[in-house]
Amino acid sequence: MKSKSLFGSPLSVLALALAALASASAGAANLVSNGNFEAGYGGYMRPADWNLTPLSLGSMAGGLASSAATSASNSTLSFGGGWVLATDPGPSPDGGKFFWLDSDPHYSGTIWQNITGLQVGKSYEVSFFQAAGISQGYFPSIGHAFDQTWTVSFGSASKTSDAMTVGANNFQGYNAPSTAWQKQTMVFTASATSQVLGFLANGPAGLPPIAMLDGISVNAVTAVPEPASLGLMGLGLGLGVVLLARRRVKAKA
Repeated sequence: MKSKSLFGSPLSVLALALAALASASAGAANLVSNGNFEAGYGGYMRPADWNLTPLSLGSMAGGLASSAATSASNSTLSFGGGWVLATDPGPSPDGGKFFWLDSDPHYSGTIWQNITGLQVGKSYEVSFFQAAGISQGYFPSIGHAFDQTWTVSFGSASKTSDAMTVGANNFQGYNAPSTAWQKQTMVFTASATSQVLGFLANGPAGLPPIAMLDGISVNAVTAVPEPASLGLMGLGLGLGVVLLARRRVKAKA
């Protein structure tokens, strides 16, 4: 009677080891729908698959824009409703359309989406691109710089993005420099299987300041295998190769 190997067949050992390595290195899928805003509008001012909630006065100013609307002659970017960004931050690193909001607290609000399929207690990485500027022709901005941020909420937790400092201008905002696009990454822990992901634009009143957003993703943080685990997987691969080689030698004998 043939004795059974403690580790099973050589092929099964190889398969298990390779599966473990693949699982350790595979990235999780993005849980955000239309995080790049390429699906267009789903309602007035509202990107498809997203919702909007005004901050205070029940009024918001924002929408979708694209660097394709940039004028080569004066480097301005025109938004709907008469807004004209003083200078264009350039194409979003994610490409195509991006979302913008007036971050004046009188006209700002939260763009949000319900994220499902979460595991309670698991860490999730929220990443996005941000940029900031100012609309042309507003005197309060003359002579001084100002900051804008995004408050990112995921369930009951919230974090603030790095400050985007818009430079001072010298004539009615017509050449106030916008910031370059910046990538932001934050890690949150899920407390429920479904949580709201929200972005609130923060800026000074009366300018109006423009905050831009693109390339939003939520991915489960994949644990890096510990050295001991990697060693065991390597041992499994090596053992599988040895057993397979021995079986081939016996078959030839």
